[in-house]
Amino acid sequence: MIDKSFLEKIEQLSGQQITVFQDRLYSNKNLIMLTPPQATSFNVSSLSAVVDFCGDEMEPGQHVLHVSGCAEVCLYGAINDDFRRRELFVKSTAIAGEFSFGRFYKVDDFIINLQAQFVQDETTAAILKLVGNMTRVTEVGTKDDGMTQRVEAKAGLAKVENVSVPNPVRLAPYRTFIEVPQPYSNFVLRLNADHQCALFEADGGAWRIEAMKNIKAFLDNGLKSIGKRDQITILC
Repeated sequence: MIDKSFLEKIEQLSGQQITVFQDRLYSNKNLIMLTPPQATSFNVSSLSAVVDFCGDEMEPGQHVLHVSGCAEVCLYGAINDDFRRRELFVKSTAIAGEFSFGRFYKVDDFIINLQAQFVQDETTAAILKLVGNMTRVTEVGTKDDGMTQRVEAKAGLAKVENVSVPNPVRLAPYRTFIEVPQPYSNFVLRLNADHQCALFEADGGAWRIEAMKNIKAFLDNGLKSIGKRDQITILC
């Protein structure tokens, strides 16, 4: 007796059949469209590499540079076939910092990360001075009115210092390509009695728009310098 699986196997081996029913075309099998091969893209980690490729390796024709995020840029070619596709030539992904916002760090780890992963300015210096003193005390008290956190740090055996921690603090972490200015944004600095510190994002992600504008400006200037600006559309 011939079982069902045997019949299904025969149907799979049979040829493609097209049927017309009520003026519509139907197939007895799913079809997979075969498309021509495309070039293998390059993965880089800087904006300068993208500009260099546009100057030395780019084929003639209209191209598109897509600033798809604050840490990613893609160079596409023109629509080149009947399938309305664009080839991806270069994808650049920024090497961004790894600071975890919203997470409490031990003071020593916080100090290291604040110096290594943020643009250094007067605000970072003030925060470093504050949290640096916490490593030398045995008692820390905090008072909070919702806007300003006040830290009472007992230094040694007698001296007690009251230091205000204004919020929000305006900082510029390394979050986009290093070739462009790092956007400043607001953060809420929190300290606790366990000698831990944290930064919470407080700008709703507006820094991303500024970062993408900075990336576009860098690419625009770079393409002008190599005489390729007219051949490339920049989308942001």
